[in-house]
Amino acid sequence: SGSTFTGRKMLSDDQLRSLHTFVNKRAKEREQRAQVEQAKELAAYELERNRAIERDRQDFLELHRPPEFVEEDPLPDDASEVALANIEETPEDAAAKERAIQDFYTLKQMLQQELQAKLNQDAEKSRRQIEILRGLPDVDKRE
Repeated sequence: SGSTFTGRKMLSDDQLRSLHTFVNKRAKEREQRAQVEQAKELAAYELERNRAIERDRQDFLELHRPPEFVEEDPLPDDASEVALANIEETPEDAAAKERAIQDFYTLKQMLQQELQAKLNQDAEKSRRQIEILRGLPDVDKRE
């Protein structure tokens, strides 16, 4: 005993509720399937991305590997310490050595002057502080 609406049968309230439940259930199932697919795609993408990063890292290491360190004695076996000590000193060597010695003493002198200036400054500051303290009334001598 359903009333008609534009030639079709109207659904009862129970049927409407059932239809609503059915449609919602199907929509939820579709959404879950879509989420599972998305998760699978994301996992596959992440895996491929991580593999690509690792490949890039390996390629970089291959391209930028430092050369193997081979310890080589820079002197031939017969060049002993004694032989080295007896090598003639060229005038250029002697002049360079003399310049290095002069530079060292110049630097040493500059540092000594700086230190002396600082010590003088500190001594002057201390003298001023002592004078200031001497000018203050003595706290211990209360009359």
